[in-house]
Parts: sequence; C-alpha cells; structure tokens
Amino acid sequence: MTNFVKLKYGLREGKLSHISSVPNGLACECLCPKCGSKLVAKNMGTLAAHFAHNSNAECLGAFESALHIAAKEIIFNHKALMIPPVKIKFRSGREDIVLIAERYIKFDSILVEAQVDEFRIDLLANVGEHKLAIEICVTHKVDDRKRRHLQNNGFSVLEIDLSSCTYDLAPEILEKIVLNDVSNKSWLVNQKEVKAHEFLMRSAKTIKSKVFRGKGKLIECPLGFTGSNAIKGFVRFTDCAGCNYALGISGINPEVNCIAGNKSLLAKIEKQHLKNSVR
Repeated sequence: MTNFVKLKYGLREGKLSHISSVPNGLACECLCPKCGSKLVAKNMGTLAAHFAHNSNAECLGAFESALHIAAKEIIFNHKALMIPPVKIKFRSGREDIVLIAERYIKFDSILVEAQVDEFRIDLLANVGEHKLAIEICVTHKVDDRKRRHLQNNGFSVLEIDLSSCTYDLAPEILEKIVLNDVSNKSWLVNQKEVKAHEFLMRSAKTIKSKVFRGKGKLIECPLGFTGSNAIKGFVRFTDCAGCNYALGISGINPEVNCIAGNKSLLAKIEKQHLKNSVR
C-alpha cells in the first residue's frame, strides 16, 4: 500500500468526516486520524480534494488509520453485516461442508475497541448467545496468539481485509465493501465449525497403516476398495485423499480418520450441506 497518499478523511468532533462534507481550509476543524494534528481541507481548485497537515508534514499511515476507523464506524452504525459461509474444512482433500450459507446478520449489541483480557478487539458483537469478534485488517492481520485466545474463550473471529482499498474510494462505495462484500471476509474461528468438526472427528474411526513386504504402508479400506498396486481391500493413504469418507490424513506412519462406518451421520450432514449451498 502506498505510504504517502491523499487523505480523504479527517476527525471532526470525534467523528470521521469525508473531505466532501467539510468547509475548505482550517474551517474544516478536522484532525488527522493517525497523529491528531490539525488538518487543512483542500476541496477547491483543480486538484483532487484531500486533507493536508497544517504543518505541511507527511504522516505515515494516516490513510490506513482513517480506513480502519471508517470501517469500524460503518459496522457500528449499521449494527449488521453480510457474513461469508461457514464451512467445515478437512485435512484430507475432501470437499468442504457448508454449515451456514452466506447471509446478512443483525447484531443484538456491538462495542467498538472492546477489551478481552489482554487483547483489544476492533468490534465485539453479540448475536443471541454467540460472541463475535470482528477484526479490520488494513496493514496487520490477527496473529495466532490472539486468535487462539479468542477461540479458547468461546469467540468466533471474523476478519475483514481492506488492504486493497484505494485512498479515493467514495464513502458509499466503502460502505458497500465493508457491509455487503464477502470476498474480503474470512472466518479465522467459527465456533459452530469448530464444534461440528470435533463431533465428526469423534465419530470417525482412526485407521492406522499396516506394513506389507514389497508394498509399503497400506490402509485397510472399510469399503473394501483396492488402491493402485495394493493388496485387495487395502489402499495407499494417498488413495484416500479426496475420498468422501476420509476426514483427515496425517502422520509419518500414515493414518486416516474415516467415517465410512457411520454413513448415515455423514449423509445427514451432507443433506444439510446441499440445502445450505443452494440458498
């Protein structure tokens, strides 16, 4: 992202204001969202309207700070958001299962800059009994330590990536990107996905590999399939990759988490998956 870009937003009486909505010059009474210095509105003449620091100094990161604040204000004011689908993902190459289709949700309550133990959260929303931490990414993504702490304390974590936004975005376009776009949103943690994945893994059988002379390490297939160049009823663990019943493949001594013995459970979940996928 460019460091020194034309600043389109300033803080006026604690609220973010677009250059198009304020008087020219120092009469704008705006401050830099990054350093707090006085801004001059330059919204007359032939150049593109923008704010400049009254001191003529360049402020590194002013645009990024403004974008971060703007996104939080948009979500707080609307108290709603389009969220991406919630999917169960597997370490086996099989297709994801859609638990919840993308949808528009309304928050029962929402806080800006909420504190959760040692961590500061951009926005903390409640939807029924569910706790949702919303993080705005402009230059820095959520680190693993923060993500794990929130996950272990029952929070779902949604990250909104605005790193590709340009300085000249009109306020109404930014609002649409923040509220309605799902391509820039990702679940770092979703508690429903976590619980569903754990339930499926508990329901699966762990099949350890067996060593066969001249064949190497093979997996006994519950469905009786025979893999490439393997013994009848046995497959190489690579043959399990992408199998609908293989939920996980791991280990130097390969083992497969297989749910072929509980097809009815998987069929029930897949039926819900198809229903969610077409919404």
